[in-house]
Amino acid sequence: MKTIYYLLIIFAFMIFSNFTCDDCEDRVHDQSDFAISLRSTQSSVDVGDTLILDGLFNSTFELKFSQTQYDNADQLIEYGLEIFEITANSIDAADARTNFDFVGIEGDVIVSQGRPFKLSIWNTCGSDLCMLTLGLIPQKPGYYGIVLKSGAFGMENDCQSFTLNPSEIETDGTNNFEILSEINQSSLRINRVFYKKPEAEPRLYFFKVVE
Repeated sequence: MKTIYYLLIIFAFMIFSNFTCDDCEDRVHDQSDFAISLRSTQSSVDVGDTLILDGLFNSTFELKFSQTQYDNADQLIEYGLEIFEITANSIDAADARTNFDFVGIEGDVIVSQGRPFKLSIWNTCGSDLCMLTLGLIPQKPGYYGIVLKSGAFGMENDCQSFTLNPSEIETDGTNNFEILSEINQSSLRINRVFYKKPEAEPRLYFFKVVE
């Protein structure tokens, strides 16, 4: 009797596995680099001002590993940021999302409740361009920073995984690294990631908010 019972369990497991197996003949994993820019790169902004970050990409991405082109027209694209506050008395940056209002100018902003520091901006690419424009409106004075995180595209096909690999926050200056000297900080830990020389990291950007 026990043998029949175990055979029934195995049979049920095999049936269930057939319904849940991976239907992909080939899985594709690749990535493409991206950068964003700021419309204004002044080191000091007022409470209530809007910092605007622009992501403008061709909807056709060059894939790094396969060295082929992927057309993401009419499909979703997403990238991530971490917003943090820094002080003179701690090497550890603090999650600063509650000190800002966020506006999705081109795309939707999602504040991840389960992941400190993190917010994402999503949009659907057009036929030629992908546009992701985010507005950050500070509500409290302090010293703040942004770090550009990875994103994704081509998400409508379960058999592929394409990563947007962050390269830099483009500015016409030095990403305001002098703010670190202003508060006597030479290194930082942001959400458990340690930056021994933050001024050498182009994915970081700093600014001061005043009344």
